[in-house]
Amino acid sequence: MTLKHIAVVGLTVFALSACQTTSVENIQTTASQATIDEAKKNFKNAKNYKVLDNGVIYYTKYLSGNFRWDPVRSKEISYRISCEDLRWYLERGMVARTALRGKGAVTYDYDLERCETETPTNIYGS
Repeated sequence: MTLKHIAVVGLTVFALSACQTTSVENIQTTASQATIDEAKKNFKNAKNYKVLDNGVIYYTKYLSGNFRWDPVRSKEISYRISCEDLRWYLERGMVARTALRGKGAVTYDYDLERCETETPTNIYGS
């Protein structure tokens, strides 16, 4: 094996490991216990939502069959859910994780800072 092959293998391993998302249990939030409790109460019976003890609102949506998540739409959906629908919670220190599962699956984490610095694609705008 040449030095070039070793370098390529090393960079590949590094790139693939960087693509893995942080475990949802390891996400640090600044939300108060009162805010987390309020979110748990409000999302108790909400389909596709789960509120974790560490202050993460976890939204999961599955796409089955031969359908595939479109990358642009996935990012737009994740932004809208997190930064618009869940903004009140993000303003109080919570983090929103959207996990769109199936072919073309993606996972995005949003806190208030990301919402204020990232621009949506506006594919659904008029």
